[in-house]
Amino acid sequence: MYSALKRQRAVASTKTANYTVLKGDTGTVFDNAGAAATITFTLPAATVGQVYSFCTVAAQSIVVTPGGSDTIGLGAKAAGASITSAASKGAFLTLVCTSANAWTITAISSTPAWT
Repeated sequence: MYSALKRQRAVASTKTANYTVLKGDTGTVFDNAGAAATITFTLPAATVGQVYSFCTVAAQSIVVTPGGSDTIGLGAKAAGASITSAASKGAFLTLVCTSANAWTITAISSTPAWT
């Protein structure tokens, strides 16, 4: 599984409105350059090997919502619970699916923080 992750090349994608992330977007780094408000990214069903990154370029929050009953590993988040960046430039987050129905945080900024 991890050798497959090494072969992926990051692709940058700017979004200024809510976006439903596609399975085929794996390896993409999403940013919010030019956004005038909070943007919500809804993840596809977690499939082992998927990787997505998010960063705030505009001083607006990014909300990442898992699909269905999937979880994002941040403390005691409930199934389906979102993770939200501070409304500041420079917040970043990388999620990797390492097991069914679960997103593992492999990189996260502490300042600006995510909750």
